Amino acid sequence: MVSTRSKYFPLYEHLRARPLTEWTASFAEIEEILGIPLPPSARKHSAWWSNSRVGHDYAQSWLDAGFDTRRRDFVNEHVTFVPQAAVDLPIEPEVGRRHYLIKVNPEGCPDQDGDPATATVWENGEFLVSPPRGSMDGQPLPPEQSEPPTEGDPVMVWVNGAQGENGLAAIGRVAHYLPISDDTAKIRLTGVQKLHGRRVDSDILAEFHGRDEFLDEIKRDRTSKLRWVSEEMWIHLLVVRETLNVRTRRSDAVRIGLARVLTNILSRTWASGRSVVRVAPIRTTLPPKELEALLDRMWEEQQGLCGLCHQAIDEESGNPMLRMSPDRIDSADPRYVGESFHLTHQACNLAKNAATTDQFDEWLLMVRQPSASTP
Repeated sequence: MVSTRSKYFPLYEHLRARPLTEWTASFAEIEEILGIPLPPSARKHSAWWSNSRVGHDYAQSWLDAGFDTRRRDFVNEHVTFVPQAAVDLPIEPEVGRRHYLIKVNPEGCPDQDGDPATATVWENGEFLVSPPRGSMDGQPLPPEQSEPPTEGDPVMVWVNGAQGENGLAAIGRVAHYLPISDDTAKIRLTGVQKLHGRRVDSDILAEFHGRDEFLDEIKRDRTSKLRWVSEEMWIHLLVVRETLNVRTRRSDAVRIGLARVLTNILSRTWASGRSVVRVAPIRTTLPPKELEALLDRMWEEQQGLCGLCHQAIDEESGNPMLRMSPDRIDSADPRYVGESFHLTHQACNLAKNAATTDQFDEWLLMVRQPSASTP
């Protein structure tokens, strides 16, 4: 992440404030934004404008803002910033596959610099990892959590502390897995996609420590560990990352809350009709991007208030009962679309259960009335 102390930070702020559309800027405009002249090499060499963090720390000012540079014109002295290509993330887990995550230190990345410039840097990169364990705290784990990966299984790469950040850096598939000893294995990835934009940084991890079970699990993991991840965890980590990269005035607390609700709905609809311990009930919803936009609009329209008790939803609090939760207004309606659900406190959603809104209001009125024994 570009440092606030960097002399190129004003360019990052300017780009972050712009819409994600192509922008051709003159070198004079950029110098006015920076408040300092560009170095002579910026007017002579395309390499200075390279979309690589390796040896180009100033490039973070546009890369972290979600842009790449194109069409550097040294005669007319201008450069074009274009939005980084969207990565079509496989948010839905793959049926019949086990999903894994590798947590590595920056020096464990294949390019040895902690932040790969292109997906090809990761391609065929090998990692030394600790294999999945068969037990935890003396208790045996289910087979799906302790089995080694097989060719084609999806894998997330989580970089630990790269340039002050933590988070997902790439997604790929297992090309080869070779056990070396009881404690060590070698894994090679293929079909790698590098993820652009903001990661789940250390401040966010600290803020939500104890309040997001999946982020907490990652935080507790040791580096170089290869771990199985559940379908819900796979969805949640991608949803949180995508949510943090949407430009909005929402606080990170609200973003994480909305991401948790999005995960909740997507996990339920993904599992609907499948046999887990029981056959999951049928649930339907919108495509992930449409659902994300609907949740953001719903938060705005409800003004951050619970749709049942009409009190503030508190995502800053450590109290899980005050967090947001998606409540289907008619419990017989399996859809999470349009007007079929609203955002509520988790406690209110649990209290309502399968009751109607009128029945909940009747119960709430009784709860709010002083008891007969109250002096």
